[in-house]
Amino acid sequence: MDIFTPKFSHHEDEQVMINSLKTSLYNIAEDAIYSTGTCRIAVAGGNTPKLLYKELSKLTLDWQNIELYQVDERFTDINSIDSNQKMLREQFLEAIDKGAEFFPINIKATIEETVTAYNTEISLLDSPLFDLVILGVGTDGHFASIFPNADYLKGDTEFVIHTTTNVHAIHDRISLSISSILNSKNIYAYITGEEKYSIIEETFYGQQKAAAYPVKVLFAHPDVVFFYCADQAE
Repeated sequence: MDIFTPKFSHHEDEQVMINSLKTSLYNIAEDAIYSTGTCRIAVAGGNTPKLLYKELSKLTLDWQNIELYQVDERFTDINSIDSNQKMLREQFLEAIDKGAEFFPINIKATIEETVTAYNTEISLLDSPLFDLVILGVGTDGHFASIFPNADYLKGDTEFVIHTTTNVHAIHDRISLSISSILNSKNIYAYITGEEKYSIIEETFYGQQKAAAYPVKVLFAHPDVVFFYCADQAE
């Protein structure tokens, strides 16, 4: 696996970081719409990026030509506070009202049916699959719902996979595969807190293997940017 040097974008606080990322996303979206007529963005769940997504939703963009996809989902009721889909609909409400098309992971079926359905959805996209993927990173080095010491870290040919974790409350997850995430033009990792950032530094400069720290596989992408600030906005 080729390893590229990632870009690091340090900021004094989260609002400054969000402003920087908004400018970057605006340019990516405008370029994609100009080139192909559509901009496809895959966004991760979790609590960390909520403020970011709400701010992005306010951007003056041609939202009717922007498609939003889920990076991952917890296998829970869509109305649960743990549902990534619920969070994304709420935070991107303005963008969706302006015409952005949201392609959620349908978790009303079984896990196997859910994975198959979203796998089919993503397989219909041209390559590269996404113009931008926005990810978070956990303190254990996981991203999306790609967790340490799992078989799929050895490689997966599927677009969407079923993953499990014993560390978090919702054990069953649905996630874009590593190959799907790497098959994108740009990857932005959104990180708040010194503990998470130290994981990135240790993984890049140390000898950790991707099996123990999945985030290391992102270094195989030539255009990954780690946006970082020490403190998260209230």
